Amino acid sequence: MSRTAGRPRRAGISRAVLDAAVELVARDGYRATSLDDIARASGVAKTTVYRRWESKGALVAAALLDRLGDLPGVTGESDLRATVAWLAGAASRPDVHALLLGVLAETTDSELRSELRAQVRAPFVAALAQGWGVDPASAATAFDLVVGTLLFRSAGSEPVEPRLVTDLTDLVVGYLVDQRRGT
Repeated sequence: MSRTAGRPRRAGISRAVLDAAVELVARDGYRATSLDDIARASGVAKTTVYRRWESKGALVAAALLDRLGDLPGVTGESDLRATVAWLAGAASRPDVHALLLGVLAETTDSELRSELRAQVRAPFVAALAQGWGVDPASAATAFDLVVGTLLFRSAGSEPVEPRLVTDLTDLVVGYLVDQRRGT
C-alpha cells in the first residue's frame, strides 16, 4: 500500500494569496499588513499561507517577483539596455509601483531586506556578473545604481522618462565595460 504526500494543492490558491499580498501592502504598507490579513483577503486559512511561505517577508518578496516576471538575460550591452527599460517599465506599472512604495517604507525590516536580497537581488547580480564577466561586487554596484535610481524616482512619484533609462543605461554600461577591462 502506498501513501501519498497529502492532499493535492488547490489550483489558484497561490495566485489568490500573491494578489492579496500585493493589494494589501500597496494599500496599507508592509508593516500594517499581517499574514492573517492576507489569508483573510485571499479566502484561505492562515496555515495555508504558512505552508507556502515561511514569513511575511518571503511572501512579499515572492509577490514582487511574481509581478516583475522572469528577469531578462543580461549578457551584452543590448541585453542590459533592454533589461533597464524592462525594469523601468515594470516599476512604472501601477501594481508594481504601489507594491514597491509599500515595501520601501519598511527598509528597516531586516527580514524583508534579507528576503529581497535573496530572492530579487542575488539572482540578478549573479546573472549580471556571469553575463558580463565581471566580479560580483561590480555587478552588485551596477544593480544598485539601476534599481536605486528607479526606486528613488518612483518613490517621488516622478515618471521614469525614456531619457532617464537611456542615461542610466549608458552610465552602467560604461561602468561594466571599465570593470571588465580592469580599469
